[in-house]
Amino acid sequence: MPRFLTIILITIIGSAAQLYSQQHMVSFKHLTIDDGLSQNSVNCIYQDKNGFMWFGTHDGLNKFNGYEFEYYRNDRSNENSLSSNYIYDVYEDNEGVLWVATFGGGLNSIHPETGEIKAHEMIPEDENIIPDERIFSISEYPEGILWIGCNGGLIRYNKRTSKARLFTGNKKSEDIYFNNYVGIVCPDELGNIWFQTDSGLTKIDTSNLNIEYFKKSPYSNKYKMGFIQDIKSIPNGVLVACDDGLLLIDEKHKRDELLLSTEQFNSGGRETSFLEFDILKPDYYLIGSNQGLIIYDHKTGRISRYQANAYDPKSLTHNSILSICKSRDGVLWLGTRNGINIIESLEPDFKHIRSIPGESGMSSNNVTSFMEMNDSLLWIGTTNGLNLYNKNTYEFKVYNAEQGNSGMLLSGYILSLYKDSKNRQWVGTRGGGFYKIIPHGDRINFKQIRPLNDTLFNINTHYFRERENGNLWVGTGGQGLWEYDPDRNLIKRYESTLDAGGLNHSFVFCFHEDAFNNLWTGTPSGGLNMLNTQSGRFLFFLNNPENLHSINNDIILSIYEDSNNKLWVGTNDGLAKFIPTLDSDVFPLINQSRQLNQDTLFINFGLAEGFPNTVIYGMLEDEHDQLWISTNSGLVVFDTKNETVIKTFDVSDGLQSNEFNQNAFYTDAHGQFYFGGVNGFNIFNPDEVTGNNYKPQMLITGLSIFNKPLQVNKPNEDGLYLDKSISNTEKISLSWKDRVITFHFAGLSYKSPEKNQYSYKLEGFNNDWVMAGNNRSATYTQLDPGTYIFRVKAANNSGIWDEAGSSLIIHISTPPWLAWYAYTLYILIIVGIAYLFIRYRIRRATRKIRLQATIDRAREEEREVFRKQSAADFHDEAGNKITKLTLFTEMARSELENKTQLENYLGKIQQNITELSSGMRDFLWVMDPQHDSLFETIARLKDFGESLLTETGVNFIVKGIQLDLQEINLSMNARRDILQIFKEAMNNAAKYAKANNITLEVIKENNQFKINLEDDGRGFNLQNLDNKRYGLRIMKERAQKIGGELIINSGENSGTSISLKCNIPHLGNSN
Repeated sequence: MPRFLTIILITIIGSAAQLYSQQHMVSFKHLTIDDGLSQNSVNCIYQDKNGFMWFGTHDGLNKFNGYEFEYYRNDRSNENSLSSNYIYDVYEDNEGVLWVATFGGGLNSIHPETGEIKAHEMIPEDENIIPDERIFSISEYPEGILWIGCNGGLIRYNKRTSKARLFTGNKKSEDIYFNNYVGIVCPDELGNIWFQTDSGLTKIDTSNLNIEYFKKSPYSNKYKMGFIQDIKSIPNGVLVACDDGLLLIDEKHKRDELLLSTEQFNSGGRETSFLEFDILKPDYYLIGSNQGLIIYDHKTGRISRYQANAYDPKSLTHNSILSICKSRDGVLWLGTRNGINIIESLEPDFKHIRSIPGESGMSSNNVTSFMEMNDSLLWIGTTNGLNLYNKNTYEFKVYNAEQGNSGMLLSGYILSLYKDSKNRQWVGTRGGGFYKIIPHGDRINFKQIRPLNDTLFNINTHYFRERENGNLWVGTGGQGLWEYDPDRNLIKRYESTLDAGGLNHSFVFCFHEDAFNNLWTGTPSGGLNMLNTQSGRFLFFLNNPENLHSINNDIILSIYEDSNNKLWVGTNDGLAKFIPTLDSDVFPLINQSRQLNQDTLFINFGLAEGFPNTVIYGMLEDEHDQLWISTNSGLVVFDTKNETVIKTFDVSDGLQSNEFNQNAFYTDAHGQFYFGGVNGFNIFNPDEVTGNNYKPQMLITGLSIFNKPLQVNKPNEDGLYLDKSISNTEKISLSWKDRVITFHFAGLSYKSPEKNQYSYKLEGFNNDWVMAGNNRSATYTQLDPGTYIFRVKAANNSGIWDEAGSSLIIHISTPPWLAWYAYTLYILIIVGIAYLFIRYRIRRATRKIRLQATIDRAREEEREVFRKQSAADFHDEAGNKITKLTLFTEMARSELENKTQLENYLGKIQQNITELSSGMRDFLWVMDPQHDSLFETIARLKDFGESLLTETGVNFIVKGIQLDLQEINLSMNARRDILQIFKEAMNNAAKYAKANNITLEVIKENNQFKINLEDDGRGFNLQNLDNKRYGLRIMKERAQKIGGELIINSGENSGTSISLKCNIPHLGNSN
């Protein structure tokens, strides 16, 4: 919609023609003091390398991330603050340092990493005093040298040395005279510094410091310089906003040209000044003036002008534009005397046409319908008049209702518009019937249709569509469906009846006749009706709450058949797809069903499938099988092949409103889509809706501990602080006490930033991305000690993700009780406790062992005493008795010399007494504790062997007897069993072996001893040996009883060896 009365003029300047019209529909968003801006007069706007926006005002410097402001002001109690609140200019040098020009506070700088603010004193290179308090402009050329415009001249400042030189005008020379007020400084590409004064333009050559002053244009000498407002560098020269207009100065080719004059904008005795400008692209300029914004296309000569309008919330907030900046995402920022005005796009995807109070335009913003009159003219129906819109000139002609005028409309509430195949144009109204548009030259007449066969004509006419026979289907409000014959001026009614097969509602909102002569009709509460035009019979489809595949609602708002012959129905509760294929058999097929509302006929789509709203007003199909659907919450793009929602758009994307209107959708001959609603209408080409392709600059903007932000060089209660800004920090160490950590972040894309989306994760805690929506913070609690990486990425308002994102490494320190030294202490304590416990147990066990040993020793001593005493007593008593028996036996034998048999008996008595005496000696030897060693045992066997074999002629050899055998103690039982084993073996050898030599050997090996008895006798075959022989079995049992192993080796004529192997008792197992 035009923001001012459109004027079409041709003005000749040189050979260029300018056409005044509203080329662009531009909407302005605003940032004012009510939105957080520190003050509304915005002198300068700048975007730094990180993507932050900076706004200099009369009351402080503002840093903006798209959501909130950070303020820089003078604070007398804080040395790290600006020296003045009045900000004129902001400039970022090649090192990222932000230089701030203040009025009354001189030159300030803000360090990019630490945020340290420094006021710079300038050291004069000569005797000239540097007037460094009131500074207006800053530029750099070459690197390291700042050129500063101030109230006393031009300053050249060396950043490294702080030395400065002042350049002032020479009043004695007209050629280099300039007023010492220098407000704008601009280096060009040729090494010149151009600067503004209030009385002309001045240039200084940096190679030789020659100064040139211009009161008029340098080369043509035609255009007045006057008070220079702005200078911008261009290839080969500069552009200058001077008194006469926008002047191009080409230094290389020594020429100048006035591109646009200010004079043509003067009106009402008020002169126009170009205050600020920006070059959007070659020959395309954005000019801020004292009377609004001007967009100038030098190639076409087209000018668009925008001014403040108190009645238009989307217009400029003030006509004086003080500063202009284009951010990297293409957003235009305009600083005015009443806040910041934002243009997100000069060529929006959705052009918005609307009426503005106080300006000519549409009769109403509540748009209800569209119809193309011809290639350049479009009819637009509203709730308050019919409008004819010129798409070339952007002008409107309004046709309001005029009662009593037969050539005009009787009702201005337009419900429907339609053009048939014969180029006849029809208008449907509320309460005024329907009309045929009849052009008469430059005039338009409206003929009300009054059918010959009907008296009702002042009806509500909701919808038109043409039949193949040329007749019109007409949907009415309360009178059912009409078929109108334009040639005969007759109607045929299809009224609502109670009869089966009739229309089931008298209000018809919409309809669609498919390629098979079936008319699909939408009603406000009677569901979807289907008319078979051949039979005149209706079928109707109603919502059945118990059948999910019935139509989702009985209020039908739109019907559309797509290019693949799929039927889509827009209802008050979502989109419904008719499942059966549209063909000639669809009506007979469905007509066979007796319970339509229980059949599976529809697939329904709503909120769960991604629709932002379920009121479906209208549908248009593009060339990619996609439906563009208007709702009560914007536009939806629906893929009919995959049956999914692809995109959604709302008012923040440039739509007229989130609320659209029924029937207000249209496609023109060029494929342009039109959708109307409660705040005008949108025009767009669906193939050119590209959205925002700029990937947000992702930054971590803050870190809070227990909801308190960490600050640079300002310790918190625990002494924690940042060395540099968090966005420039790669790694930070936190205490284990910092149990609640919050990361703050922002994706710097300024087109509808409220629709930017975020996703984050904390590697080391959870490696899955968390979709955060538009939430710009993430909080973690009770993190375990360790190292984590916080990663965050952003998507812009069109869903384009910056996959690189931003990251911050954080290290959580280990609590003292979990540190390595704590674990060392824990180990030492545990080891100490274990040591003390073990020592206690050992001491206790030792005491117990000692006590038991004492007891055992006492018992052993007692047993030994008893054994000694018993052995002695037994020896004395039994030995005495045996001796007497032996004596008596000898005496008896001497008296009975001739009694042979008796002598034989007495001999046996003598033998048994001898054996008994030997056994008694063995028993007594075993009982005697003085013999409890291996040495004594071998000695006893040696004595026994020598005694046994003395008179046999067998050579008895003993080997291996050493004194250290005394250290091997043997129990009484062990000595007895060893003694019995080898006595038995020696007796057998003496009786049966017929050996010449018998050897007894004892061997000590590690923790074992071995006793071997070998002979060189005749031996025997072990295989023929009866293992059950008593003597052999007893020998083996005795060996096993003492834990030994008895091995017998023998062979015929190869001797015999018997070996007993036992563990030494104190080293191995033994009894």
